[in-house]
Amino acid sequence: MGDPRGEATVRTQIAHILLAVGDCYEALSEGMAAMTLADSANDASAMVEVLRVVGHSYLAVSQFDCATAFCERGIETSRRIGDAISEGALLDTLGCVYGTMAYGATAAGDDKQARILNLRAIDASRQAMTIASAYGHRANEGTANTNVAEGLVQDGRPEGGLALMESCAAYRPDPGSGASHHLDTWGSICLALGRLDEAIDRFERANASRSLAEDLQRSNEQLSRRADDLMHESLHEALTDLGTRRLMERLLDAGMSRYAIAIIDVDYVKAVNDG
Repeated sequence: MGDPRGEATVRTQIAHILLAVGDCYEALSEGMAAMTLADSANDASAMVEVLRVVGHSYLAVSQFDCATAFCERGIETSRRIGDAISEGALLDTLGCVYGTMAYGATAAGDDKQARILNLRAIDASRQAMTIASAYGHRANEGTANTNVAEGLVQDGRPEGGLALMESCAAYRPDPGSGASHHLDTWGSICLALGRLDEAIDRFERANASRSLAEDLQRSNEQLSRRADDLMHESLHEALTDLGTRRLMERLLDAGMSRYAIAIIDVDYVKAVNDG
């Protein structure tokens, strides 16, 4: 394309979309390609956006060491260029990494390590919440608020989690995983405080939100496959599956100088096709 920064931005957005529909490994692949482009463009702002999606992608595929490294690199770069909003978002993603690792440590019976990781998660997301609040970014503030509350419940402080959730009662997460996480956190708080009817209600609503997200994901996957099919059909001849003139023009416009054009005149093709 001749514009590495522009292509990095496009690939980063594609990676975000792939993450949203649950195609985490493809998102990671797009993100790593975008990183190479942002690096070649020597553009720190583009690199920060790439590091956000790559860190999130590694979290989604449970590669926590990589997720931590890329989030920390993104935080450092954000601070260097004065991008506070991205710094906060990356801090919250880092908090999610620590929180997920804490759940793993608990499952493995290592309560000491689980608490260390959970406290790191609370600290990172609390920093993210403070930054988002200072800059008026309500969506990021609400997400970080939920993550801090979740950490407080895991640390045996549900009252603190309840106070946080009530302080941000106007926050309405997007449908899907954000909404289900928000409702699950509310449910965990209510359960820890012995408010069983409220806990059941929140958990049931969380499950309904997850079902909606899964339906949307399936629909998005079907649309994506259909779009790929239509693109292929538009660039290839139906009978032979050979590339059409449109494909040739695209390749030439993209600077594919290694290609050549061969013009072949075949007699009586119509008779063969009609037969």
